[in-house]
Amino acid sequence: MNHYEFSFQVTDTTQQEELIALLSSIGFTGFDESNDACKAYIPVDDFDETAFNQILDIIAISFTKSIIKEENWNAIWESGFEPVTIPSFQEGKPWVRIRAGFHDADASISIDINITPRMSFGTGHHATTYMMVQLMGLIPVTGTRVIDFGSGTGVLAILAEKLGASSVLAIDYDPWCISNAADNLQANQCTKIRLIQLDKMPRVEEPVDIILANINLNIIKDNLDAISDAVKPGGWILFSGLLRTDAPEFDRMISDKGLQKIQYVEKDQWAAWLTQKL
Repeated sequence: MNHYEFSFQVTDTTQQEELIALLSSIGFTGFDESNDACKAYIPVDDFDETAFNQILDIIAISFTKSIIKEENWNAIWESGFEPVTIPSFQEGKPWVRIRAGFHDADASISIDINITPRMSFGTGHHATTYMMVQLMGLIPVTGTRVIDFGSGTGVLAILAEKLGASSVLAIDYDPWCISNAADNLQANQCTKIRLIQLDKMPRVEEPVDIILANINLNIIKDNLDAISDAVKPGGWILFSGLLRTDAPEFDRMISDKGLQKIQYVEKDQWAAWLTQKL
């Protein structure tokens, strides 16, 4: 699957936040941010030029556009990929290390995850994945049943298994992500994760203990009823992929669904929630 890469020149954080929010609403699924630039990625088949031009009517911004072919992706990410170490939320000590297969493992760090992202997103470098990993360290995972909705590379599903989950259902709409995640499961010797391709949260016969939802506001909005119904009372739902400017609206949404906000964190312009179903 080929992707478009758009490189935007941004003037400040506020403009970058607005741009990412608008692009997320029309199917962009990956972002690479710096102080004065933002790269955004979308599958070629998902790109809606009319919707994109409507965003340009809202934000006057210069950009370049290029195609990243499927076979070129590994060379691009490998050229700049470095392992990321994520500290535990409470103690601040190195806890999870996410690396590529060509990096050596670090025995001094508790959890080692080997990820090859291909055209999928989720390496721990992005703030949303980073925060989700940290929040997972705040809840009991051993022996639980988990759903990872919007699994991407499968990194959070893999972490759930390494933390002792008894079963994990990893869901993504993109067949390329499913294929990529399958390779990553094998690289990490995972045996308790089942991958399925769906474009929405499924209705489950028996509610699970934990749901991980690192996607974007619009997809979470569209699926919040099903997400809430799929977790048992007392169970945990972790959300990210939302901007910190979404926080007031999202706080109202989760409260209306009977979800109690246990922990809220921000990193860069992104936000994440740890919630518990009442």
